Amino acid sequence: MATTNFTSGTVIASDWLNDVDAVVYGTGSSTGSLEASQVSYIPSGTGAVATTVQTKLRESVSVLDFGAVADGSGITGTDNTTYFQNALNSGATLVRAPYGNYLIDTISIPSGVELDLRGATLLFKAHTTSHNPMIRMGNSTAGVTQIGRAHV
Repeated sequence: MATTNFTSGTVIASDWLNDVDAVVYGTGSSTGSLEASQVSYIPSGTGAVATTVQTKLRESVSVLDFGAVADGSGITGTDNTTYFQNALNSGATLVRAPYGNYLIDTISIPSGVELDLRGATLLFKAHTTSHNPMIRMGNSTAGVTQIGRAHV
């Protein structure tokens, strides 16, 4: 981890965060390294509510953050079931699966969590005796009731 020294009140350019005007360092010692939980995140716009960079970054995660590998081909490749489920259970409200082919078994999407599969292909791991659905939504065991989202 790179260490950068900041002074209290320093404004850090933050083009790397979604629609951010500035991140303001406001806690911790006057100099030293910063943890994401110590850096304030202030979105642009009137009435925006301040939070921390750590909280903002945890709103969405990638299955790649949890070890998923997009190497599926037919029914071979890395079994990504655990990686997908760990990402879905992480507490993030948005889980992304970047472009690629992912071999999975049954996963359950918790209520309030969105799984963004744009560009991703889910390949169903072969079952020998199970007839489980590939994706369960919320607490339902009846299979997929809704998938995707509208994009304008």
